[in-house]
Amino acid sequence: MSTSRFFWRIFLTHVALIVLCTVGLSLTVVRGYRQMIEERFQSEVKTIADVLTDNARAVLLDQTAPQPSDEFFRIAAARDNQHHLFNADRILIASSVNESERDQILISNAFDQLNDQRASIEITINSRTRGPYELLLRELRHDGKILGYLQIEASREKIQDQLQNLSGITWAIVFAVCCVGVALSMIVVSRITRPVEELTRASQAIASGQWSQKVPVNTKDELGSLAEAFNEMSREMVSYINELQNQGQQLRANSERLATVLGGMVEGVIAVDSAERILFANKAAFKMIEFEGQRVVGRPYWEVLRNTDVQSVVREVLSGQFQRKREIVLPRNQSRIAFIASRLPGEPCPGVVLVLHDVTELRRLEQIRSEFVSNVGHELKTPLAAIQACTETLLDGAIEDPKHAHHFLAQITEHGDRLHKLIIDLMELAKIESEEDAFHLENIDIGIPIQEAIDEHYPVAHGKQISLITNPTIDELLVKADHDGIRTIINNLIDNALNYTPTGGEIKIGWKASEGNVVIEISDSGIGIEPRHLERIFERFYRVDTARARAAGGTGLGLAIVKHLCNYFSGSISVRSELNQGSTFTLRFPQVEEPNRLSTH
Repeated sequence: MSTSRFFWRIFLTHVALIVLCTVGLSLTVVRGYRQMIEERFQSEVKTIADVLTDNARAVLLDQTAPQPSDEFFRIAAARDNQHHLFNADRILIASSVNESERDQILISNAFDQLNDQRASIEITINSRTRGPYELLLRELRHDGKILGYLQIEASREKIQDQLQNLSGITWAIVFAVCCVGVALSMIVVSRITRPVEELTRASQAIASGQWSQKVPVNTKDELGSLAEAFNEMSREMVSYINELQNQGQQLRANSERLATVLGGMVEGVIAVDSAERILFANKAAFKMIEFEGQRVVGRPYWEVLRNTDVQSVVREVLSGQFQRKREIVLPRNQSRIAFIASRLPGEPCPGVVLVLHDVTELRRLEQIRSEFVSNVGHELKTPLAAIQACTETLLDGAIEDPKHAHHFLAQITEHGDRLHKLIIDLMELAKIESEEDAFHLENIDIGIPIQEAIDEHYPVAHGKQISLITNPTIDELLVKADHDGIRTIINNLIDNALNYTPTGGEIKIGWKASEGNVVIEISDSGIGIEPRHLERIFERFYRVDTARARAAGGTGLGLAIVKHLCNYFSGSISVRSELNQGSTFTLRFPQVEEPNRLSTH
């Protein structure tokens, strides 16, 4: 038995229609048949009355009592009816029943009803006092004069029996028809609802994710066509879903690759939708805006980048502009961020992509480059101006005076040497920065170039009355570097110490092994460096005391060369200094173990 509400709705509707139609038809048939029996019964009674009327009129005219052999009693005996004959005074003169069974009350009631109707000469009364029967009372006239009355009481028992039999048969037929109709309705409705239920189950299975579904095609009617269309739809849907899944996998793979690419970019990327909410932000963007570790996706971009320039640019692009560029300064860390806002394809504009570039270091380098160009021009301008002045003075006649000519030529030579040294330092710095076969790296004993540089500066230190104190180690300390490069580093640092250490001062130089590194310290008792200059002393042409530096003959590139050489040899340099207390430069280079030591260990 199906539990489908659809089945029961149709089935019960069919059952109700069958019952209503069957009962209605049965009631109509019973009513018609009852009417037909009634009419036939009444016609039969009237026919008998017509036959008896003539005989009764003759009896009344003769004024003799009818005999049992007369036609009146013969006809009465042939019918299961009661016949009564009354004279004009309503006195019973003949009857087909015994006197004890006569009912004068009913007869008088019938006469009263006949008198009430006045124009009528016949009345029929149905009564159930003595059982079902029909009473017919008829006036008997002759020449307009009432001779008497004929009364017939016809029994209705046979009619009732016939009607009861008819009702029993009819309701039995109704019950049988209803049972057959219900059974047939169940079969028909099942054939209708079963395909619908199968389609429903298949649809629910598809809705739950079981895409491949097929329903049987049992008929050639519209339900069969619907089942075939459903199976075709299921096949097409499976094919379409498989295609969508493949595309989805490709899109996910592409999305993952894109996310990986964007995540690995140095530039920050932020995607904003048309509602000004962040759709995507990579790690670089998080770091730039200092929101790393916090949830920003789904938040309005102006909560993350609280900058009116960013807001105006994004809104301009959303309103129709294709691309806008702007540079902002973040107030938290004073970093400079350059960003490009580009609209996503589609109408209306679905969103904006912001590409962020941290240009803080770039702007700093641009400033350094600008200062470098300015410093180079200034450094070149001073000796060239001096040389030009001396040359013009000589051309104006000073060359004729040997004393002045010698002085001017000495000035030209001094400034020419300074220019030559400056150019050599610039070329050396460019060579180091190019990192293309600048030096030949090999394992060297670092003490050798250090000692050579110290020996080279002994005469200068002696002439300035500055003590050079060394604290060497007896161990062989190997580093991977270039001999001339290490010597250049030490020369520049000792030159720097000699230039800024007053007469009577001292310079200490020492080197040793420490925690896998070779540590070199060069300290002096010179004028020292103010703390605000310590971060910039390794920049090109940066001078703590410009006038004294030029007087000492420095080019302003020595420490820059030292810093680049240390980086090239995988080393580092640091400085400690106090004003008027001297400075200490510390160099560290990775120590290399000797091959024979490695083998013995």
